[in-house]
Amino acid sequence: MRETEYTTAVARIRMNENKLLNPEQIRQLAATDSVEQARRLLDEWHFDEQDETQQTWALIREIAPDISEFDFLLVRHDFHNLKTILKALFSEKDPSPMLLHPSVVPVQELEQAVRQKRYTALPEYMRRPAQRAYALLAETGDGQLSDALLDRAMIETVEGLSARNANRFISGLGSLLAAIYNMRIAVRCVRLKKPAAFIEEALAVCSTLRKSSLSAAVESEETLADYLAATPYGDAARALRHSVAAFERWCDQKLIDYCDSAKYVSFGPAPLAAYILRRQAQAQTVRIILSCKRAGFSPEQTLERIRHTA
Repeated sequence: MRETEYTTAVARIRMNENKLLNPEQIRQLAATDSVEQARRLLDEWHFDEQDETQQTWALIREIAPDISEFDFLLVRHDFHNLKTILKALFSEKDPSPMLLHPSVVPVQELEQAVRQKRYTALPEYMRRPAQRAYALLAETGDGQLSDALLDRAMIETVEGLSARNANRFISGLGSLLAAIYNMRIAVRCVRLKKPAAFIEEALAVCSTLRKSSLSAAVESEETLADYLAATPYGDAARALRHSVAAFERWCDQKLIDYCDSAKYVSFGPAPLAAYILRRQAQAQTVRIILSCKRAGFSPEQTLERIRHTA
């Protein structure tokens, strides 16, 4: 698809970017004394963090010349839904309250395919992971290992789908997302002291981190930081050495900083992808602020926990 076909879509995105919360509004929100005060401000600004995802994707579906170019950003919902449906199937519970919308595969089609074991009805990238996860749950009941298997498939799908796009921003974003997901899994495995077999199943193959080296580094936070220091993500090592919370903030900030490169792009899918991530980040920031209010944190403590998203 020619990037000039995105001209109108990019113009719409620029208009909607003006509706994003600005840094001053974030500071105002952090300075409120209670959840109730924060909610009143959000109501004044017509900001509903619970509906942000639906609103964002409704806009993208309306304006994008080819919505499939953004599947790599949405497929995370599909793998979450697959995990939810599989667990519900074995526990005989209703998965509906936990399902995420929208998704690449309609949830009814996904649930029907899983219940009937018609894996060929799924996109190719979900078929084998769905079959393996089902078999693993049936044989062992190990929900954590099943989740790890599907998370790995999700990461590899994100990078694989983005790599098909000729746009450098999109392919680069997919690679960055894959690396960040992988690093977060590695940190989690260190903290939970997961065995080597679990780590091997959980970590994904990605273009900017060698899986074998990353796996070998998952012994302690120090060995992991030492490995990351020699990768393109050296700043992540410094953050991890400071604290896990600092590392998590680094991950979120790295994505926002990457999106800055699309600010002055007039053609192609990059501004739309960046807008999706910015709205996701703002919804997350608002949720963090509301959580801090519930916990009784001061405005200063709250500001320490949030990311730059404007």
